[in-house]
Formats: sequence, structure tokens, C-alpha cells
Amino acid sequence: MERYSTTTDLVTACLNDDEQAWHHLVIRYAPLVWSIARAHRLSAADSEDVSQATWMRLWRNLPGLRDPARLTEWLSVIAKRESLRHLNAASRHALAWSPDALVRIPDEAESVEGHVLAEHRDDQLSRALLALPPRCQHMLSLFVENRTYEQVATDLEVSASSVGPLRNRCIAHLRALLDETD
Repeated sequence: MERYSTTTDLVTACLNDDEQAWHHLVIRYAPLVWSIARAHRLSAADSEDVSQATWMRLWRNLPGLRDPARLTEWLSVIAKRESLRHLNAASRHALAWSPDALVRIPDEAESVEGHVLAEHRDDQLSRALLALPPRCQHMLSLFVENRTYEQVATDLEVSASSVGPLRNRCIAHLRALLDETD
């Protein structure tokens, strides 16, 4: 069994300067932070910057976390704010014109309509994922990592038998959000 079986145990160990706990915390939540940065359509390099800033902010402010069981929600908010801060800073420093602003000319094999539709679909999905409650965002990110139901249950601090129904509710919520955008 994992040494830090609950989020509360993990946060408590981090607050007690347990380096191994910090390592586990980053491994466990890095996909969530990364997915939030990427959902803001940041490049891989910018997403790395946002991730680093998020972890630094968490490290500085973790002692102020009132409810350790809500770490996922708290970390999600930090990552969203850092992503927005990064986007705002980038827009202030953007040049009036740059070669990167040019539209890519599609190959003959790929249709312009297909490309536009794919971008629109990806944008809708990103917005819908961001509109999900943090717990659903976190759960779905765990499944993207191919975690087992038992691992997801441990991470979410629920029984393994409730993971399937929770997952189904999150997916239904995501579908409803996507249907609203059509």
C-alpha cells in the first residue's frame, strides 16, 4: 500500500518537509497542472513555465491550505491563474506582427474545412473540460494517464466501486457541456 494513502496524509508529510512526499505530490498532480496549462492553448514550453510557477506558488502557500483534502481544487485554481497570468504577460509583449502569426497553408491532402472543424472541436473540448468541476477534471486526467480504478480511488479518496459511477457522471457532464456549445 502506498505510504501516502490519502491527499491529507500527503499534504501533512509535505508540510513536515518530507522530500519524498513532495516528489509523490508532484508525480500525482503534474498531469492535472499540465492539462490545465495546455487547455489554455499554451505551447509545451509555456506550459512548462506555468507548471513551474504553479509548483512554486504551491510550495510557498501550502501552509495556508485550510482543508488538505481539497488540494486538487486548490491546485487547479493556482494552475488556471498562472495560465491566465502567462497569457496576459505574453499578450502585452507580443509584437504587432510576427511570422508566427501567418496562417499555415494546408497540404492539398487536407481540407481547409476539415482543419477548421478540427480546431473548432478541440476548442470546444478544451472549454468544456475547463468548465467541469475540478474533481471531474482531475478524475479524467487520471484516466488519460491510464491509471487503474484502484489508483484513481486512492487518489480521490473514494472506494474503487464508486469510481465507475463517478467517471460516468463526469463524462455525462462533459457531454452536456459539449451539447450546450452546439
